Order: sequence, then C-alpha cells, then structure tokens
Amino acid sequence: MASVTYGATGVNFSDYQTPNAGQSSELFDHYEEGTWTVQMYGGASQMTLQSITVKYLKLGRLAFCHGTCRRNDSGSYTGVMTMQNLPFTSSDTVSVGGGWWSDGGSDNGHKGQFYVPSDTGTIYPLHGSTGATLSRYTTADGGESAFPNNEYLYFSVEYTTA
Repeated sequence: MASVTYGATGVNFSDYQTPNAGQSSELFDHYEEGTWTVQMYGGASQMTLQSITVKYLKLGRLAFCHGTCRRNDSGSYTGVMTMQNLPFTSSDTVSVGGGWWSDGGSDNGHKGQFYVPSDTGTIYPLHGSTGATLSRYTTADGGESAFPNNEYLYFSVEYTTA
C-alpha cells in the first residue's frame, strides 16, 4: 500500500505512481504566507503609496500575491510603469498572470493584466483589448492616468519563483 511520508524535507508523495511525463519531483517542500512591501515606479522614479495592504502565499515554487494600495503624490512620471520588490524572484520562465484594476470612485476605472519577466522581482501592468494588443503602460500612453493620484489599485498576480 502506498503511503505519504512526512519529514524534515517536506511531504513526500513518491510512493504513489504518477503517469505525468517530465515530472521532476513529488516532494511538497515549501509553504509560506506573509506580507511584503510593494513599490510602484514611473520609469526610474518611485511613486509614493499609502493604505498598503499586500499579502502573499507561496506553495512550492508558486507565489500568489494580492493587495491594494493608494497613490499619494502629485508627481509627474515618464517611462514604463512597474511594480517592484516582489516577495520572491521570478523563475527563468516569462508569464502573464493576474490582473489589476484602479478605482477612481466611479465606473470608469482602468484594468489590465500583469507581465512577469524572467529572473526578476518586477512586474509590468499591461493594457489592451486583446492578447495580441497587450502592451506595457507608459506615461505617454496613459500609464499615469491609469493610476492617478489618490486612486486605489487592486491587484492579484501569480508567478513561478526561481
């Protein structure tokens, strides 16, 4: 009879036969949850945020991050918008995972997806009406208007960690 074993290295499921080709591990070796400090940038300049509530859950190599923050400055930014200081470095695999929405207190908020590049702690808010037209927000194409001063940003992003 197959069994699940528990030890210092994690939960081991290797006694169960699995038909998955390419499977490299049957060990569940990490669970963690906590908070982290999100940072938003317009180009190289950091935005001032307040009312920050961000949390993460890490299962094995998968990280799930979600939260809210409010922009609290009247700065003018140029360049690509980024969210930085993720709790874990992303893997060597690029992904598009999760979504965001900014709320200006009416039904005309902005929304989009996230692009998570490989081997980094940075994610990029994307916009576009179809997957083929997704592009990074910059101040030139409305990035600053997508997250203007005093608006809340709600987000959730999933990615594979290094």
